[in-house]
Amino acid sequence: MNVSSVWDRLDRDLVIQEAMYGCIMALTIMLTAYVGIMHYSDRMHLIYAILGMDVVWAVIDMYIFYRADLMSLYRSVRLYREVQDNHDREANKAALESEFNGTVFQMISKEDQDRMIDVFLDGEFTGREGLRKSNRHYLFNAVTTFVFAAAPAIPPVLCLTFIDSFEWAILNACVISCILIFLVGYFMAPGDGLRSRLVTGTTTAGISLFFTVVCAVFGG
Repeated sequence: MNVSSVWDRLDRDLVIQEAMYGCIMALTIMLTAYVGIMHYSDRMHLIYAILGMDVVWAVIDMYIFYRADLMSLYRSVRLYREVQDNHDREANKAALESEFNGTVFQMISKEDQDRMIDVFLDGEFTGREGLRKSNRHYLFNAVTTFVFAAAPAIPPVLCLTFIDSFEWAILNACVISCILIFLVGYFMAPGDGLRSRLVTGTTTAGISLFFTVVCAVFGG
């Protein structure tokens, strides 16, 4: 699998969400230590706390997302079997209408949605192959969740390791993390235009920093 194919498979919303989450957690630990809300005996214990928080929660998020996706898949399979066993076509169409909610297909007319449901009801079941593809997709998203939730711990850890002054370590960690979270928002923006990318990057970084301060003020 080359870099281009991996990039195309990334769920942009998921990447932004997990990167913000990891960034907020890592920086909150540093800020609470700086203002004295939390106390650590030395820098290594602070580093372990940052790594532990981001990595542990990255694992938890990875499992939760994967489990939730599987449950959604099982629900879809159950729904498919129910409509196949039910010979009331109108009832089946009514049961499937809500599946358009929150998808791009909700943008088309009701008549076109009805035609799509008819195609689905008359379609040929492909067996487990489609389910295997879905499972691979869910596994990919789970790994994505882990990587982008854990990676934001790297800048604070590097700053604490190589910068002697604790104040400068925190300042540099905040600046570097904000730049990285800006880049995540920039490259994962919903639109491809420069304005859309700049707005998404700026708001992503700004919101992350805002919630970091809020979390630190209220004790993390």
